[in-house]
Amino acid sequence: MSPLLLARIAQQGGVLSRRDVVELGHHDQDLQSWLRAGLAIQASRGAYYLSPDREPGWAELTSFERAEEHERRRAAALLTVLPRPLVASHSTALLLHGIPRLLPDGAPTVCHVMTTRRTVTSRRKGVRVHAHVAGTQLYASEPRRVSVADAIAQTGCLGGLHAAVAAADAALRAERVERATLEAALRRVSGQPGATGLVAAVELADSRSESPGESWLRLVCRAADIAVTPQVSLGDERGPFARVDLLVDGTNVVLEFDGLGKYTRDPEALRTEKVREQRLHRAGFVVVRVTWGDFRDIPALVARIRAAIARDEASRRSS
Repeated sequence: MSPLLLARIAQQGGVLSRRDVVELGHHDQDLQSWLRAGLAIQASRGAYYLSPDREPGWAELTSFERAEEHERRRAAALLTVLPRPLVASHSTALLLHGIPRLLPDGAPTVCHVMTTRRTVTSRRKGVRVHAHVAGTQLYASEPRRVSVADAIAQTGCLGGLHAAVAAADAALRAERVERATLEAALRRVSGQPGATGLVAAVELADSRSESPGESWLRLVCRAADIAVTPQVSLGDERGPFARVDLLVDGTNVVLEFDGLGKYTRDPEALRTEKVREQRLHRAGFVVVRVTWGDFRDIPALVARIRAAIARDEASRRSS
């Protein structure tokens, strides 16, 4: 690849179009050779992105993180060939903003876009075009996308209240959105399919939760009338030694969410976590570990938490 093409690719965030290739003096044969060599990946007709597989740090990423990076580049590449009135929206916009999303089954294959002009659409495979919502705010920089607040509201319409709250938690924690701005965006989508009750996300959002899974677990507890506090520091006679995802109020029950790839990249981190949990048990805490799969049966998950609370209460009565 010529220095001019590499410079344009860098400017566009690792993506290129066939138009870029031709404009800067290359040919279709060059493009095909890059694809065969694994240097570039086709996102759609005429849209490509550089493969991240050989970049520094790639081997240290989890499979989920790798899938998300491929999805991000694919979305950015698609936007280079989609009509300008189409902008990234919903969970695709959250991804391009760098806001963690609630995706229990891994990165999706659909690129969500919103039209800013009623007559403009797209029939490209893997692209879902959503109708324009009046007042939607657009992000000023490329890749073109809706604002963080609007992306959260739109994601809630498709994924439900827990998806909106999880994204809002992350955006508030990163100081990428304000509650007033979020409330305005949620009110903009009122009347849209799936928007009923979404405005509650403003009140429910809590920047202390550090992952989408923790956010969902917190909401499960709230719906079950189990009061919890996120990110609590715990200690024993030797001092503080753990900060737990959630602590059931008034108990010694700890709820820990284990997300995709947690502790798998670093064996030392896994050993440290085992020592930490042993110390929690010795200090009298009951630990309930939750994974994505547990959310497939919410009643069973709540029953596990209640059983842990009962064990803790029985233990304290007998001591």
